[in-house]
Amino acid sequence: MRNTYLVCYDIREDKRLRAVYKTMRGFGGHLRYAKCECWCSP
Repeated sequence: MRNTYLVCYDIREDKRLRAVYKTMRGFGGHLRYAKCECWCSP
């Protein structure tokens, strides 16, 4: 069973923003600029 989470972030530094974006893509789908939908199992 997987749970769905909405993750929102606000990061000003470009380098850190790209790193978080790449990490979040590994967990789910990118919805908008700073929002991702993640599917995680317990």
